Amino acid sequence: MTVRPAEPRGWSPARWAVTIALVFGLQVGVIVWVKDQSHPSPRQPAAAPVFRLIGNRSREMLDLEDPTLFALPHLEGFSGKAWMDLPPPPLSEGEGREPERLLTLSVARLGLAFDEFVHTNPPPSFPITARLEPTLAMPQIALTPPVSGPSQLQLGGDLAGRLLLTRPALPAWTNADLLTNTVVQLVVDGPGNVLSAVLLPPGSGFDPANQFALSMGRNARFAPRPPREGEPDGRASGLEVGTLIFQWQTVLVPATNSLASSP
Repeated sequence: MTVRPAEPRGWSPARWAVTIALVFGLQVGVIVWVKDQSHPSPRQPAAAPVFRLIGNRSREMLDLEDPTLFALPHLEGFSGKAWMDLPPPPLSEGEGREPERLLTLSVARLGLAFDEFVHTNPPPSFPITARLEPTLAMPQIALTPPVSGPSQLQLGGDLAGRLLLTRPALPAWTNADLLTNTVVQLVVDGPGNVLSAVLLPPGSGFDPANQFALSMGRNARFAPRPPREGEPDGRASGLEVGTLIFQWQTVLVPATNSLASSP
């Protein structure tokens, strides 16, 4: 039977704690032992000159508290006697004073200078300007003559050779600008009845004139067309498409100037 040697065992926590406490206590004891326990004696100040005030001490104290004693020329400074205590200039007796001579004033001549000034300098005259009220007059407004000829109606397309039975009088239109032609397209049958009336753009630029032309185109009545060769029963048949061209007379609007109200 073999006996194995016992392995060394480590320190327990209690043993470590006791060791650390002993080392810490040893260090504190060394620090206390080598510490100097003697108290230092205060240092004695060196001897310094002492200033004492002689005479009127209150005045000297006030002079010493003056902030301008050394910054500015001062009577109590090191050169005060030379700077600010100057001797007065010597007085010399003159030849004597001249006697007073009062100005004479004549009571009788008081105001004569002003009276002479008034007579020699008359005030300027101010002419009176008459204010006349303006006379209002109405301007003569001349009637503006028409810039184009009388209104006319022309037939175009297939209706150029047809006889228009309804031809009302065409009016003249008053407008600031010239009116262009109004063109209305019509579809007419053989007997002369209007089946369709359409206003072609752009028109005359004046809506009342365009509406008048469109109404006239719808109410237009043409003469019957003669029958052509080959039409049955000897009656005209078939549709014709044409245009009514309205050339308008334009009367320009007269320019009037507004009268300003009198002040």
